Amino acid sequence: LALIGKTCVTFSFGALFVYAAELVPTEIRTSAIGSASFLGRIGGILAPWVGTLSTVHPYLPVTIFGINAIIAGSLAFLLPETQGTELPYTIKESEKLELSSFIPSRLL
Repeated sequence: LALIGKTCVTFSFGALFVYAAELVPTEIRTSAIGSASFLGRIGGILAPWVGTLSTVHPYLPVTIFGINAIIAGSLAFLLPETQGTELPYTIKESEKLELSSFIPSRLL
């Protein structure tokens, strides 16, 4: 069971980087992916410390990780659909985009 979970995390991590690369203009893509990787590594550094919170309460680490997973999964539904759309290649092109085209209609 743990191996299946670890495999799913690895697949989702790879998919995240592919999707994140589509969200930013080409000119700053490498910087954006590097920043996202940096923030992800901070989470990896903090994860073992959250695990030590089991001395406070046995279910506290599981609760923290579960809540983070639910929040991240819920926020993923707010990401724009990029299939079939022309993505910006420069920062100037991305500044010309209408924000309403990236906000889901259910939130307007």
